[in-house]
Amino acid sequence: MVDDGKSVRALDDAADLVAAQVEAVRGGDLQAMDALYNEHVDLVKKIVRDFIHDRDGVADAVQEVFARAIDRLPSLRDPHRFRPWLQSIARHVGTDHLRRTRPGRVVELSEISSNDSDPAERAETTELMVRVHEVLGALSSRDSTVLGLLALGFGPEDIAASLGINRGAAKVAIHRARRRLKSKLGLEGSG
Repeated sequence: MVDDGKSVRALDDAADLVAAQVEAVRGGDLQAMDALYNEHVDLVKKIVRDFIHDRDGVADAVQEVFARAIDRLPSLRDPHRFRPWLQSIARHVGTDHLRRTRPGRVVELSEISSNDSDPAERAETTELMVRVHEVLGALSSRDSTVLGLLALGFGPEDIAASLGINRGAAKVAIHRARRRLKSKLGLEGSG
């Protein structure tokens, strides 16, 4: 049996380290900023890739996330909440990118990267993509965020931290977002 006390202490130690780095950055320590960047850049990339699908766009968005974070660091009340705060900035940057570049955009048939040489299969794929786009666009921002974080592999604890709610509320948000997605897809009776 694993000693849960050790893993909790390790998480607390990691949070304390990040909080200390945040305070050091606030004091002008560039090495601390490098450390925060290196520890969180993969997480930020993962989040913005959910919104942006080209390498250059992802790189620009990651840069924007960290620029906003540095700019707004004085407004972060609890340095222990740096990770969920940064996740929120990343989601906002991704959403902003979508609003700027893809308002109501429908994927063109020629853009589908598929090996389907059959025009009927390509048309069916396009129809499915349009339907998914419509359904996701019809969900609330909160539901989209919850489902996006789930798709990235985040669990209830991470979602709770990102949304600023407790674990129980996150589980309810996950359940409701899934239920609404199924309803919009016409899968109400599905597991």
